[in-house]
Amino acid sequence: MIERAFACHMRACRRAALCCAIGVALGGPLWSPAATAEIYRWVDEEGKVHFGDRPLNPEAAAAASPVEIREAYRPTERSEEEARAFREEQERIFDYQIERAARERADRERERASRRDQLEEICARHAEDLRKFTTPTIGADGRLVRHYIEEDGKSVSEQRQRELLQGLKDEMERMGCN
Repeated sequence: MIERAFACHMRACRRAALCCAIGVALGGPLWSPAATAEIYRWVDEEGKVHFGDRPLNPEAAAAASPVEIREAYRPTERSEEEARAFREEQERIFDYQIERAARERADRERERASRRDQLEEICARHAEDLRKFTTPTIGADGRLVRHYIEEDGKSVSEQRQRELLQGLKDEMERMGCN
């Protein structure tokens, strides 16, 4: 009998504790000092704006004015149909962004491929020029033929040709030609 009364008492205590906890959770913010305190705004001698529950000095207290605290924005509740339409619009926007990113990625890859092709073409021309001006060939008559670089329609000196070919080699190295 005592055990049954004790169990009943414990259930009642738990129920009371639960009701108190719910009451504090729901009503606590309404009774808190922050919810009922006034907030004041004042400007100090340096022109700085301050907010607080009370001004720090008597001169500021005379100029302090209460601030109206408004409730934060809460979005309106949507109907199920509005929520579905909103989700569908968000999905359309997301799909569009994914497609746009894929197109931009493809465009960038095409540009990179085009630049690679142009670089390979330039490197091939430079390599051909380098080979042409550094390697003698055998002419139709069986004699050794050596090509010279021309500037203003005239062949350049050996020294100038070496300088120009070194510049071509340096440029090929900068460009990453093999």
